[in-house]
Amino acid sequence: PSPVVLAAFRILAGKPEGDPDDLARWLPDPASFAPDSLDRCLDLAESWVWWMCAGDGIRDPGEVIARSFPHLGRGLVAQQARLSDRFTEYDGHVPEAGLDLDPGKTGGPILSASSLEKLGACPMDYFFRYVLEIRPPEEVRLDSGIWLEPAERGQLLHTAFRRFMSRLREQGLLPDFAGHEGVLAGILEEEIERWKELKPAPNRSVFDREVTDLQQAARVFLREEEAFCRQSTPFCFEASVGMPPEGKGTPLDTLEPVSLTLAGGRIVRVRGRIDRVDEVPGSGGTRFTLWDYKTGSSWKYRKGRGGKSADPFQQGRLVQNALYLRLAEARLRETVSPGAAAVRFGYFFPTFGEHGERIQWEAAELCGGEQVMGLLCEMIASGCFPFTDNEDDARTSDYLDAFGEPGAAAEATLRKLANKENEALRPFRSLRGYDREA
Repeated sequence: PSPVVLAAFRILAGKPEGDPDDLARWLPDPASFAPDSLDRCLDLAESWVWWMCAGDGIRDPGEVIARSFPHLGRGLVAQQARLSDRFTEYDGHVPEAGLDLDPGKTGGPILSASSLEKLGACPMDYFFRYVLEIRPPEEVRLDSGIWLEPAERGQLLHTAFRRFMSRLREQGLLPDFAGHEGVLAGILEEEIERWKELKPAPNRSVFDREVTDLQQAARVFLREEEAFCRQSTPFCFEASVGMPPEGKGTPLDTLEPVSLTLAGGRIVRVRGRIDRVDEVPGSGGTRFTLWDYKTGSSWKYRKGRGGKSADPFQQGRLVQNALYLRLAEARLRETVSPGAAAVRFGYFFPTFGEHGERIQWEAAELCGGEQVMGLLCEMIASGCFPFTDNEDDARTSDYLDAFGEPGAAAEATLRKLANKENEALRPFRSLRGYDREA
């Protein structure tokens, strides 16, 4: 591997200027790290290598290894199971856990959109995070080019937008760019200073750059809201259901989760925080739309033609839209009117990069959400936590080291999904659409 070693070999071979191809006849017989005889082994490790690779006295090396090294034997069993087309405990089949985790039983876990979407994207990731409760060690990252992480930026903007819109509602006003730009800028500055105290910026240039981005996002937000509020009347902001309220609270707030009946009759408890609830003008306070602010990319939510995916649930990876409609409607009927209805859900991207894009669904488009959430809950109750069938779902997971090579793991899942005898995979197979393909 080293040019120096190659030069030395050429000199010793008497061919210092020879063509490398011509040197082949001067090379010794090919060798490897496995000694060619037992007496040339330097230690027990090399003896094992010789016995397994070069010797001829062991008919079943795997059995010998398993007997001598039980941990390696268990690894071989797991490897064989994962290479097979059977869905086993080594692939995420944990029916015993399902008995405790069933969200439909009395006292079962309270579900959220984020946990269900994690399950829909990669069930094994859900198992590590929410069942085993494994958490990676907190990493103190010192990056001189970053002040706020994406999630922290999102929190800052969410709080600023909530405070601003709540103030306008208390005053009976609608957003007006010319009249309220300074008001929003002042609130944003207060939130920036608060975060600056919590997390000092690494240097002035980074701070100024990120502040400029935040100010641009605030201006996009206000421009879009000025136009949007002509056709939609804000009702409340940051409605907290099943969790402590934010700020002054809203009429929909409650510490108790909401019970929902899903497809198949399973009753589960859910919680969530709805960024914004609007009243449809002219509805007499009976029709409402929901909005969730997103400060990242809209790509995930608009896959497919026409600006959004033909499948609003993306094979179980996206359920916040349907879950929040049901959750909000339940609270609206309890607190506003028995005939209240949540008729639309949308994502609003108030950032400069996304130019205030909105992606929304009518309630009728989301009527299949109960079926999707029902299948996800069935997976939990049966202890079905395989790796995803698409390695892209796990690219940013905290558990990549536990999954093994993502491409190979996804191929193994596809192999097991294709085996219809794996009844435990039926709900996952249905979510991904493989039963329709058959």
